[in-house]
Amino acid sequence: MSEVYSEMAQSPPGERIRALVVLSDGADNQSELSADELAQQLSVDEEGRSIKVFTIAYGTGSDVDTALMTRIADASGAKTYTSDPANIDRIYRDIATFF
Repeated sequence: MSEVYSEMAQSPPGERIRALVVLSDGADNQSELSADELAQQLSVDEEGRSIKVFTIAYGTGSDVDTALMTRIADASGAKTYTSDPANIDRIYRDIATFF
């Protein structure tokens, strides 16, 4: 996710919607950044031009790291969701209302 975020940050604000949707169980199996480093990268800037990262904690039970997914969304000033196959379409519709 960090690589996509960095690439998106290179384009000037106003040219595109500056948001990502991350659908994950939150398992960290290939990150190059720690959770603290990622939260710092995603922090909202003073001018409000940050890239919003909406997270969807997808899965069941203890297999989902909802705390990490919430931390990512909160750091960017976005919202987090918890989902399963029964409600995923509703969540994507809700995210679309932000734009």
